[in-house]
Amino acid sequence: TDAPTGTLSRATGENVGSYLISKSTFTYGSNYDESFVEANLVIDQRPITITADAKSKYIGQSDPALTFVSVPSVGTILPNGQVIGFEGNLKRANGECVGTYEIGIGDVRNANYKISYVKAIFTIKGVTVDASASSTPVMINTSVLTLSAKVLDGSTLLSGVSVKFTVEDGNGVKTTYGPVNTGNVSSTLGIASIPLSNLTSKTDVLMVTATVGEGCTSSASSIAYLAIYDPTGGFVTGGGWINSPAGAYSANTALTGKANFGFNSKYEKGKTTPTGNTEFQFQTGNLNFSSSTYNVGSLVIAGSKATYKGVGTINGSGNYAFMVSAVDGDVTGGGGTDKFRIKIWDANRVIYDNNMGKDENDVPTTSLGGGSIVIHEVKTKAAEITPEPSANAFEASLKVYPNPFTEKLNIEFSYATDTRGKLEIYSVTGAKLQTLYDGPVTGGQLYNFEYLPRMVSSQVVFYHLTLDGKTQVGKVLFNERR
Repeated sequence: TDAPTGTLSRATGENVGSYLISKSTFTYGSNYDESFVEANLVIDQRPITITADAKSKYIGQSDPALTFVSVPSVGTILPNGQVIGFEGNLKRANGECVGTYEIGIGDVRNANYKISYVKAIFTIKGVTVDASASSTPVMINTSVLTLSAKVLDGSTLLSGVSVKFTVEDGNGVKTTYGPVNTGNVSSTLGIASIPLSNLTSKTDVLMVTATVGEGCTSSASSIAYLAIYDPTGGFVTGGGWINSPAGAYSANTALTGKANFGFNSKYEKGKTTPTGNTEFQFQTGNLNFSSSTYNVGSLVIAGSKATYKGVGTINGSGNYAFMVSAVDGDVTGGGGTDKFRIKIWDANRVIYDNNMGKDENDVPTTSLGGGSIVIHEVKTKAAEITPEPSANAFEASLKVYPNPFTEKLNIEFSYATDTRGKLEIYSVTGAKLQTLYDGPVTGGQLYNFEYLPRMVSSQVVFYHLTLDGKTQVGKVLFNERR
């Protein structure tokens, strides 16, 4: 009896499908008249389970990668030598507002596997925004304005969140910038650097709104008021009374009645913090407010309207922030009627505001019952010096006054970014008379210096201002008092 030899074989392939089994070398030998009936080898899909990983982000951030685990796991080598793997990507339900979104299988595929999919949830979490860093006053003619905002989860700073800035001037004109991202882990401010001339060329109080998740009911925003001030641009005085409207006094919103006020606010020569005093008395509510100090750069006179801020006491105690906004009706644009607003608040609530609910840069709506408000124009010989051009001149906000000078020369400057600066005074012969400053310069901060002439024999002195390794040179006339 002959014994069979050889083997059957099938068509090559390891993917799902049907493969013909052929006789190949199989035989019972020459003593047999063989006939062979072909058959098929069927490769079915291998069962496999994919489980999506739950994911989350903060509103305004980019999505993290959507991932999953499989059983058997990706990379496993099967007995036939195949390595488990997939094409395509998971996909979540559309939406960028705070909430939960289902993570679907998307187009993840491999025809060799019968996939059982276990979905997961994608969570978008809320944030809070702090735009207070955008409220630092800026002197008129500053070249670059820097807006910034922090995005937080509780007290934790977040990175990679898109922030949109909207700037509204005192006339209601809005300008939008962004969205911009809040840097990386070491730099968590959303920053937009803008030429100030794009927003305004005059003194004003700008309302800056930083928003995350615009268009969502869950959006987060923060408002800051940015004063564009001119320390040589005038001062304001006022005194009289108003009829305090219902709702102005938060402790008892039904109270109305006469409220008396008196104030003055001005910049002393060469200073950027206004001086003066503000008194406000609402007798019906037993509210007597007195100012303690004014805020740096807060006095802004824009046409017929003046505003300033500071801190003070109520009935002789406490530490309350306040803001005064006043209109001189006799100045062009004032409408012929003097108007007054005062807002007083602490960390928890607004104590008093006779224009409650209005933006701080809105025009006051409460007319005086008696008295007057006067915006005074400063008459001065102070002049801004145009620096003489140099080969490596730079952009900086610079004022040098008065010209000519006798007793002292005032020099003010600011620079857009952090750097190192030096301010020196030279005689017409090139001899250094004095170094007024040599040290670090913080971006956006205003620096003020006074030069008191000593042993100046000529009628001209030169100033050299060096910032970021570049120098501007200018000359000023000196009239010696005899």
